[in-house]
Amino acid sequence: MKDKKGLSEIISSVMLILVVIVAIGLIVAFVVPMIKDNLSGSKSCFDLNDYFKISGTSCYNTANTDLIVERGMQELEVKGFAVSIQDSSGESKSYRVSPGLIEGVMLYNKTTSAYDIATIVLPNPGESKKYQFDYPGNKISIAPLQKNDKICTASEFTIEVCPEA
Repeated sequence: MKDKKGLSEIISSVMLILVVIVAIGLIVAFVVPMIKDNLSGSKSCFDLNDYFKISGTSCYNTANTDLIVERGMQELEVKGFAVSIQDSSGESKSYRVSPGLIEGVMLYNKTTSAYDIATIVLPNPGESKKYQFDYPGNKISIAPLQKNDKICTASEFTIEVCPEA
């Protein structure tokens, strides 16, 4: 009888060890990939900090906001950029700008010296492009938009009222 009782304690110890091993396996199978995905997304956003900037004679009037968007020098993969424009009352409007037609956004055409409702293109690395947004505001947030549609950390800018023509 005593031998069977000792064998029972060994079997229960082995079973407990197996349960712990299975639990660790499940944690590794689900948690580690999730952490890796989040870390890789964070690293790519880290590389994109301040990749898009507002520069030059960006300004706003009562009807819209004109922004000169400058892209960083590095050849980094992005889908586009996200812009949030806030007016003096605290109201804001956001845009996701990527190649194609974007409602409320026009691209400045240097040839005609006017804004066109045309296919939006992004600035090449080291270049800038001028865009007009259909919402007036002086506080601008601009952030890189990754290929997976993740918006990275935004840079903040304040712009002035456009001079009268």
